[in-house]
Amino acid sequence: MSTIEPNVGQAEPRWLDETEDRAWRGYLRMRTLLHARILRDLAREAALSGPDYDVLSHVSEAPGRRARLGELAERMAWSRSRLSHHLTRMERRGLVTREDCPSDGRGAFVVLTDAGLGVIQAAAPGHVASVRRNFIDLLSKDQLEALTRISEPTAVPATVVSPVWEFALRVRRVLASDFAGPVDVEHWRHAAEASMRRNAERSAEPQLTPDGVTVARPRPAAEVEGEIAGVKRLIGRIARYEQRFRADGLLPEDGWVRSVEAWDLGRASQMARWGIGCRYGTLHEGEKAVLRAGESARQTYRSWEEFSAGYVLGRCLHFDEEEFGTWYTGALAAHVTLTTDPASPWRNIPWK
Repeated sequence: MSTIEPNVGQAEPRWLDETEDRAWRGYLRMRTLLHARILRDLAREAALSGPDYDVLSHVSEAPGRRARLGELAERMAWSRSRLSHHLTRMERRGLVTREDCPSDGRGAFVVLTDAGLGVIQAAAPGHVASVRRNFIDLLSKDQLEALTRISEPTAVPATVVSPVWEFALRVRRVLASDFAGPVDVEHWRHAAEASMRRNAERSAEPQLTPDGVTVARPRPAAEVEGEIAGVKRLIGRIARYEQRFRADGLLPEDGWVRSVEAWDLGRASQMARWGIGCRYGTLHEGEKAVLRAGESARQTYRSWEEFSAGYVLGRCLHFDEEEFGTWYTGALAAHVTLTTDPASPWRNIPWK
């Protein structure tokens, strides 16, 4: 069991009953088999992998059949490194090229070649037919509607926020609530370490489950110490970002970031709009997804400004590497505009 969970208010595990376990295992089997069949058909009929198709479809839908590498990685929920390695393989096959961004020396565009456009245009009809054959046409209209109702609450957000980031921020929220004020960085680090050590000890204790007493083995000490050291480094990194945020007016003088869930929620809204554009959903479905993301945001944050700070921190932790480059400056410029422009929705639409 991972130690990356705070022990404040921690309850006993809610073990799955027979019906829940059957539903969960059935879903996992369905997902695995369906994914394998779709990818098998794609490889056989178009000689493409799933990631190949994802890259080609995303870039083909971008204006001018070109997309910034970082924005493409964000949209696909991939790391820049993973996308860059995959693009290298696709470039060798003549499907895409990369071009430097003239306005940003560190940026790059991914450009769909004529050959790549021909490949995705030839592959799309067969791919859609495979989705219908293996999934859509096997379900009745009522089943599809039921599946939509079931999947929608779990579809937003599509999470790329690390649970480690949220653990660190959650520890500070508890401390701030308990002590009714700002939290010193060293106090924050000490509390996170103490929580992780307690959780490591608990994970080795015998557990009473529906199947009887389960005896767990202690986690290797080096693994626990490595996680603790990593969380301490993360806390320092968050503190440095927040210091810069305050200097640039993104946070008030005594402000701090409550959560980085805004990064996922912001991306969820963007994906809803993208899904409408690609005709993966209706305008009504897209509006519902955006409203669900908004409701989740209101439960976590208290203002547009708090939401924005959480979004920017999540974006920077994911991409910026403390360089304060375009991933940061672009988001900061948007924040300033949205908080100062009289026509901004933030100035005209109440948060609650």
